[in-house]
Amino acid sequence: YPASFARVTAPVLMLHGDFDPHPFEEIRASLLPFVPRLESVLLPRCGHYPWVERHARGEFYRVLREWLGRLGGFMKS
Repeated sequence: YPASFARVTAPVLMLHGDFDPHPFEEIRASLLPFVPRLESVLLPRCGHYPWVERHARGEFYRVLREWLGRLGGFMKS
C-alpha cells in the first residue's frame, strides 16, 4: 500500500524505533519511491510507539519539534 502515499506532496517525517517489529530500512525503502520528501530518523531503545515509550519519548518530541521548526516554526519550544 505504499503507492497510496504518492498523492502526499507535503514533507513527511518518519520516526521509527530500532526495536519496532517492522524493519526500518525496508519500510523506508518502500516509501521513498512514493514520498520524495521523506525524512527518517531511527530512535534507539524504542519499539512501535515512540511517543509513549520511556526511553524514546523525549527524543521523539525533540526531533519532531526541531523538524517542524525547520518547516517554518509551526511549533515553538
